[in-house]
Amino acid sequence: MREHWDRWGWVVAVAIIAVGFLRVVWGREAFCEANEHCLREWMSALSGWAAVGAAVPTIIFLSKQVSDAQTHHRESLRAQKQKSYALALRTERLIGRAIFECDALSSILGDGYLTLEDLFVNYQKLFEIMNSPDFVLFENEFAPPDRDDIGSLIEQLRLGKIMLNQIYAQFSKDTMVMDLDERIDYFRYNVSFAEHYLADCGKIIEGFVKEFKSLRK
Repeated sequence: MREHWDRWGWVVAVAIIAVGFLRVVWGREAFCEANEHCLREWMSALSGWAAVGAAVPTIIFLSKQVSDAQTHHRESLRAQKQKSYALALRTERLIGRAIFECDALSSILGDGYLTLEDLFVNYQKLFEIMNSPDFVLFENEFAPPDRDDIGSLIEQLRLGKIMLNQIYAQFSKDTMVMDLDERIDYFRYNVSFAEHYLADCGKIIEGFVKEFKSLRK
């Protein structure tokens, strides 16, 4: 709306002035039939158009003021959310790394022919990524996902790490994962837990980034 006013508002004002000017220069004959008495009607009409002409610059000015205020408000909000945006991007990168490890662990646990050492190495990587302080900062800034928080997930992964250390001490590192029997299900649950948490965080980030980018418009 503001763009149209800025571009064409002056045309309206010029047109109104032009009509009044032409009426003075050409006289009533250009606007009325000879047998008509329309001076009063034209004076009345011109007074109305003059009022509109006087209002047009005011409307344009107020429209510009409102638009500038909205722009300033968006810029202020964007500045306030800049740190949150940086945190969201850092967390998004962590989520990508964690999902990669979850996929690797799902393959290891699903295949069964990979070794205990493979399970140990990838599980340790996932545990280290999820222990990043950025996940705590993320929850403090955006609130934890609806289902679980990072504290619950870390505790679950920690218990799995203790169990894995015990298994690692009991079996050879070359032991096939399928030989762990029902204990595989425990690690599958932990991986699923992590995947759901990461997915929920990803949705929060997606919504925030979309809102943040809209402040540029």
